[in-house]
Amino acid sequence: MNARWLCILGLADAKPEIQQLAKSGLAIRSTLMLERSGDLPSLKDAILFIRDKASKVIDGSQPLISENRSKLSIANFSVYGSTLGFCRSLLLATGVAAIKQKRGELAVDPADLEFVNEHLALSTELQRNSMQEALSGLESQGGSSNSLAASWLEIIGAVLHTGQLADSVLLSKVLMYLVEGLSLGSQTLSLAFFENRRLLLSRLDTHNFEVQLYTAQAMSVIYCVKLLSDVRSECTVDSAFWNEQVAAQLTELLANATAPVQTKLLDKQQGSIIALGYIAHGLQAALKALKRTWADMGMDTIEHALTSIQTATVEGLRMAGESGTHPAIATAWCSAAGEICQLGLTAGTHPISSAQFMTASIAVVKSAGNPRVHEAALTLLSDIALGSPDMALELIEFLQSTAGSMTKKQLDMHFKTGEALARALGRFQCTLVNMNWVLPLKPAEVFGDEAVGANAAGIDKLFTAITTKMSRSTNMQERQAAAIWTLTVVQSCPGMDELVPWLSKLHSCLCMLLSDRSELTQEVASRALGLIYSLGDSSLKEEMVYSLISLFGGNNGGSRRPGVDGSAMDVQQTLRQQIQSNEPLLEQESLGQTPDGHAINTTYKSILSLASDMQNPSLVYQFMQLATHTAMWNSRCGAAYGVANIIEQARGAIQPYMKSMIPKLYRYTYDPSPQTQAAMKSIWNALLGPGASRDAAAEAGGELPTSGANVVERYWDAIIEECLASMGQREWKVRESGCNALASAVSGADPELMVPYIDKIWQMSFRTLDDIKGSVREAGLKMCQSMATATVTWCTPSSSANAARDKQAQAIINGVIPFLVDKGVNSDAEDVRNFSMGLLLKLCKASGRYLSVFAPAIIERLLESLSNMESQTANYLTFHADGHGVSQEQLESARLSAVKSSPIMQG
Repeated sequence: MNARWLCILGLADAKPEIQQLAKSGLAIRSTLMLERSGDLPSLKDAILFIRDKASKVIDGSQPLISENRSKLSIANFSVYGSTLGFCRSLLLATGVAAIKQKRGELAVDPADLEFVNEHLALSTELQRNSMQEALSGLESQGGSSNSLAASWLEIIGAVLHTGQLADSVLLSKVLMYLVEGLSLGSQTLSLAFFENRRLLLSRLDTHNFEVQLYTAQAMSVIYCVKLLSDVRSECTVDSAFWNEQVAAQLTELLANATAPVQTKLLDKQQGSIIALGYIAHGLQAALKALKRTWADMGMDTIEHALTSIQTATVEGLRMAGESGTHPAIATAWCSAAGEICQLGLTAGTHPISSAQFMTASIAVVKSAGNPRVHEAALTLLSDIALGSPDMALELIEFLQSTAGSMTKKQLDMHFKTGEALARALGRFQCTLVNMNWVLPLKPAEVFGDEAVGANAAGIDKLFTAITTKMSRSTNMQERQAAAIWTLTVVQSCPGMDELVPWLSKLHSCLCMLLSDRSELTQEVASRALGLIYSLGDSSLKEEMVYSLISLFGGNNGGSRRPGVDGSAMDVQQTLRQQIQSNEPLLEQESLGQTPDGHAINTTYKSILSLASDMQNPSLVYQFMQLATHTAMWNSRCGAAYGVANIIEQARGAIQPYMKSMIPKLYRYTYDPSPQTQAAMKSIWNALLGPGASRDAAAEAGGELPTSGANVVERYWDAIIEECLASMGQREWKVRESGCNALASAVSGADPELMVPYIDKIWQMSFRTLDDIKGSVREAGLKMCQSMATATVTWCTPSSSANAARDKQAQAIINGVIPFLVDKGVNSDAEDVRNFSMGLLLKLCKASGRYLSVFAPAIIERLLESLSNMESQTANYLTFHADGHGVSQEQLESARLSAVKSSPIMQG
């Protein structure tokens, strides 16, 4: 641990190289978690070490400071933050190792374990389970009050004792770690931390929304656990404490929240509003779990305070729906209202109903000019439907009515709307809801086992609207919304049984959207298709494959599948017949053009062809998941959809076909169509790693490459043969892509690999140099220039003796010179003759002793070329000199001058 302590201190160093070395020293590798968990640092030793180092900070005798002179002390806030970050990473790593040990196997890509070192919020089930497992292990060591988990919270809580902490980023991280401990640890930890609630209250006026949010979440947890503990204990409930102290705190927060807005008090007012919503959420959740009423427990004052909070929140939303409300305050009211409504508000039992919140929220969405307020209002709408499922139908109708009015600058809102629908309809079958559930109670304890399921009626209404109206709309924004909403719901609720009856219809709908004029719609539809395919059973998957073949292949014979039993082999044969025939899958421009003038669907046509070449048409779904080339997916919202997880799923299905796929995929990455090229490059990068156009890798034992170097060299023979075969194909795009791919492969290649293919490469290169298509001729010229440059480089003798190099160079010369002398210089195509002669002369100047064997043949060919390359004008004048007043002496003198100035004579 002492070595890691030095690394922690190194993170505070001013020199970037020292910081990088320190970061590398603290990083926990995936192999330690998955293979050598015994080599992980001891979590117990780490916490005891840190607690000893920070003892004065924990007891308050030494406050955290930020002066540079204290960089070698744990009292420096930067050092303290790094210490907490390392300990949290070790917690997660220990949890992953424990899960691996329990299950015996953990099916996860090592790259997906990078979250251990990233210090970000927990966003997946594995991450939450890892933290929960680690905290459980800590609590088993020691008593309930002096467990290592309690020590961890003490170390975290020490930061809250610092009066004015200037670093809001550190405070945000600390509070995030605190919420994780309270939420995923035992209720004992939350109960012990309840005494520090006033420290949390003091952080609500911080000028950082994340700090306020995490503070409110922590307060929600501790108030919930405190109420549960008091009521469930054998002792009489201290109603005076709740009716006096807690009610007074709520009243104080409510007064701050409803005070007139003042710029100087804006942060305090925003923090108070958020805290009210979360505390009310925690108390109501505890009440529902206890299945009691406030009156039964003698807490009428608390009930009155909560009623006042609900009334004030609705009024705050109404004000937010009007112009002039500060965006920060409007966002805070939406956040608070969402927490209150998540648990449901039934008319008759609550003075304020969910319908009133819905009306006020819709008004906020309609009037919101600030994107942050708009986003918060959408989340609020989903929270209302989450707590009151009967409100989901109204939510869908409203969102459907607004989908067509989005502008291009508001595309993010389609994703946010999709998230809102997934939360509202999937409820606790939705990962977005589960990841944001912070209370140390299972949702079933609060809502009941039957009340946590998905909203079947809402799902039916949404997908009916998508499949019958929105996807067929003439409004491009509505079609985009249909694709994005489908993707979001399917992505966020993969295990939802209510999806199954809709998979076939959604598949048909998304297939239609593949031909949409919007590239974004095409991209989203292709991703959603891949996910839907993965959710279907074998029969549905087969049906989906054939329906997609019919769409792209123009099946005019109806929708019936081929074969008696519709076997997969029949489907494959039908696809191969369509692909291998000379008829195009889709007529050029048959589906119109994109706004930038490109033909639609060339990308998917190429992807379908690639899947056919792999003898498995169902791979088209995996390829569609990987093929992405719209910048939207690099944005904040696009990245949120777990692209890496989709790619990992697709990679597993494609892996058996990698050996035969790499050559074809390599050529496709040089397709003349920018859309197809970008799509294929994204597939290449997803499978082999970014920047792997000639670097992808070979793992030990002959495994297929996944990342690294030498993929082109490893599959050299297959790639060269694919490129050469493509250069002779009927379609000009195939010839051009093969030519470009070969030029790239040859550049920088090992000359030893080139020797067997020299003659064939030059033959096909000269063929494309004389192609009927202009763009293919240009690609052929580039190919010839690339080969010429490489050949001259390979065949230039080195200053020092090098037997291996001489042998390679002589082998190249033995292949190139006969071809140029016998075929190139004698070609009927003028461009080929000129290029061959130019290259031959360059080799004569550069290659020296390597040409000794071929000198007689070269001299003979050059002498013959003196007359063959003579100007046609000179030949004409030979027979018509008298008619143009040119004497034979003048003609011979001009010929002699031309010969002397010829590049042949210079060579």
